[in-house]
Amino acid sequence: MTPTRSLGARRRRPALIALSVALIAAGGLGSAAFYQMQNHKVAVLAVARVVPYGATIAAADLQVVEINDAAGLRPIGSGSKSVIVGKRAAVELRPGTLLTSDQVTETVAIKSGEMLVPIAVDSSRMPVRGLTPGTQIVIVTSPVPMGGNNAPTTTPGQIRATVIRSTGFRDSGPTILDVAVPPQDGPLLATRVMEGKFSVVVLNTGNADTPPGTGGAT
Repeated sequence: MTPTRSLGARRRRPALIALSVALIAAGGLGSAAFYQMQNHKVAVLAVARVVPYGATIAAADLQVVEINDAAGLRPIGSGSKSVIVGKRAAVELRPGTLLTSDQVTETVAIKSGEMLVPIAVDSSRMPVRGLTPGTQIVIVTSPVPMGGNNAPTTTPGQIRATVIRSTGFRDSGPTILDVAVPPQDGPLLATRVMEGKFSVVVLNTGNADTPPGTGGAT
C-alpha cells in the first residue's frame, strides 16, 4: 500500500507545481496591471500665474501638468486649453492649482449697469484672511437721522456687493476695495464712504477655511 501512495503523490506533484506557477504568474500580472492603473498619468491644466477674479484667462496663465488619474479629481484636460483661453476667472486663480470648470465663466465680472465703488476698510476690522476678489459682501450703511436730536432714524441700509479688486490684507492701514454694486446703490454707497458711515459684513459661502467675519465702521 505504501509504494502505491508514493507513486500517486509523485504523479500529483507536477500538477501542483504547474498550478502554483500559474497562480504566481496570474498574481504578477494582476500586480502589474494594478501598478499601471495606479500610475496612469493624465495631462490636465494648471494655473501658471495669478489671475484676478473677473480677468480674462490668457494662454500664458495656464500650464499643462501630468497627474495620477484618481477618482474625485475633476481637473480640465489639457486638450481644452484653447476653449478655456478667453474665458474669465470665476474666482481668483492661484499658481500651482489645478483648473476646474467651476473656476471659469463666460460672464463678465461687472454686469452691465453696475457701478464700481472704491472703499477703504481698516485692517483691524477685516477677516483674518482679508477680502479676496469674488467675495460676496453686504455693506451696512448707518441710519440717517430724520429730524432733531431725539427724532427717530431710518433703519440701517444694506447693499449687496461683490469684491472686484483688493489691495490685499494689511497689518496696518486700510485695505482698498473696488466693489461692484447695483446702479441704484452706487451714489448712496459713495456718500456713506465719504462720511465713513458704513460697515462690511462678509456673507457665509460655506467655506470653512474662510469663515464669515464682520467689519466695523471705518
